[in-house]
Amino acid sequence: MNKSDLVEALSESENLTKTKAEEVVDLVFSEMTNALVTGDRVEIRG
Repeated sequence: MNKSDLVEALSESENLTKTKAEEVVDLVFSEMTNALVTGDRVEIRG
């Protein structure tokens, strides 16, 4: 799965435009990056 796949899945499952879904995915990646830069751990479970 890549970013485009995530955007497509989010767009379809939550009835969002692809633009809005991409904004959400970008925000998640940005927050994960910020956490890693500051030395925090990022865990994705479930």
